[in-house]
Amino acid sequence: MPRRLEGELAVTATRALDILLACMVAEVYRTLVLERGWSLDEYERWLGDALIAQLL
Repeated sequence: MPRRLEGELAVTATRALDILLACMVAEVYRTLVLERGWSLDEYERWLGDALIAQLL
């Protein structure tokens, strides 16, 4: 069973979803990886760091 983080979030669950969706839209991936030349590892690292910084 997945662990629920809602009590540990720095923002409401609704705001967390908004942030998650904003970071994970396909256009961000296309821009960074396909157009700007980021490696998949760089993109994944950035996404993880960004989400941690914004949500926790």
